[in-house]
Amino acid sequence: MDYKMDYIRETYDLPFLRKGIHVIFQGKTGVVTGTHAAHLKVKLENGDKICLHPTWNIAYCIDGEIVKDFRN
Repeated sequence: MDYKMDYIRETYDLPFLRKGIHVIFQGKTGVVTGTHAAHLKVKLENGDKICLHPTWNIAYCIDGEIVKDFRN
């Protein structure tokens, strides 16, 4: 069980958040691969790996549809 993922889900009202969910960050797509502290580990389409705050300039997608959008 990933207690950090549970914390992020509850704290930021992201009940759909799971490893493997697709995200959009600064115009690039990626996939959530895990957590680091209270941040998300994301592997971008170009292979870069980054850590992101769950609500900073990020959109979450399920089946190609944006379900929550924190982009400016």
